[in-house]
Amino acid sequence: MPEQPTGELIIHAGSGPTNKDGNTIGGGSNNSLKMIAESLADQGITSIRFDKRGIGENTALIA
Repeated sequence: MPEQPTGELIIHAGSGPTNKDGNTIGGGSNNSLKMIAESLADQGITSIRFDKRGIGENTALIA
């Protein structure tokens, strides 16, 4: 058990075709959500990011 309390965070991409890393399809790549998750991990905070249906690695879910 850690001496300091740790937290957990779910990071959900905003509206529009934005993937789990914070990149908008057709709008460029800045990896903003990925960088936030990495910074949180450096501080011992767990985060979960996911692609919305049909975006990023979930494009196979759209039939």
